Amino acid sequence: MPSRILDLPPADSENTYLEMGGICDTLRPLPNLNRRVPRAVAFQSLQPIRELRRPEFVKAWYDCVKCHYHVWKEGIQHRDPSLANLMYYKDSDGTVHGILNDWDLGNIAGEHTYVERTGTIPFMPLALLNIKYWDGKIARTYYHDLESFVWVLVFEFLSFGEDRERHKVGPRPADTWETGDYEECRKEKLDFVIDGMEKEDIAEAWKDDWPLAQELIAVTAGAWVSRLPALNFRRQRTRVRLEPEPVIDPTSDDTYYKTIIEAIEDYGYSVQ
Repeated sequence: MPSRILDLPPADSENTYLEMGGICDTLRPLPNLNRRVPRAVAFQSLQPIRELRRPEFVKAWYDCVKCHYHVWKEGIQHRDPSLANLMYYKDSDGTVHGILNDWDLGNIAGEHTYVERTGTIPFMPLALLNIKYWDGKIARTYYHDLESFVWVLVFEFLSFGEDRERHKVGPRPADTWETGDYEECRKEKLDFVIDGMEKEDIAEAWKDDWPLAQELIAVTAGAWVSRLPALNFRRQRTRVRLEPEPVIDPTSDDTYYKTIIEAIEDYGYSVQ
């Protein structure tokens, strides 16, 4: 999470008045607890994760996944993982550290009784790209946020090559996900999960990491798709797990997180 380096308390005109010798009126009404007051907060300087190349990009991405998991377990819910919210900094040794930024839409578990709609459409999980979620009838869970992280990885691999140049001339598969129409985005992403994961011409910069993206899509979005009998999605598309497996219970946060760790280890990334 971002490190706070400056936090100036809110200005209090009443205290300033008293410090300057003003007379305290004991009969004054109670303060308005809903009033707005200015507050200055400064955080460490961060850079967008999209600037990084492999293997630093995946390392920083996974740092953000770890941060998200641990704070979620403490009841702090981010609810909007997206490419723009993943940042990084380098320490004095030049090591990259991923930072999950922008907690403005976050929530404390149990703080509200209503369901608030959050998410950046291109990175939203398939299960939430529907009218029920937009009507506030589906609560966002850890499983949903984790799938959003995976879509970030897939989006990056499909869209860019070396030095951030566009991969391919003309439309790219992920271009269709950048829309304000959640139903259209859902359709395009669903088609991609079913038909496109093995057919895409990935940029040379990401070819070694593309199997990892395929595996993680199978773990998250693929688990949801497999519930649709007509589609008969099987995880046999992936490199690591070749036999059909039961769908993981989406309420089991620890199980999903552990599965992500195992997949990343399989592809040679450190999870320390």
